[in-house]
Amino acid sequence: MFGLPDLTVIIVGGVVLVIIAALLYWGLTFKENAS
Repeated sequence: MFGLPDLTVIIVGGVVLVIIAALLYWGLTFKENAS
């Protein structure tokens, strides 16, 4: 049961990184299209 929290942290961290990367990519694309 000790390994479960670690796996959860890794999954949550990975999802957060993917969301941040997607937002940054969308922001850069939006800036390029706007300008």
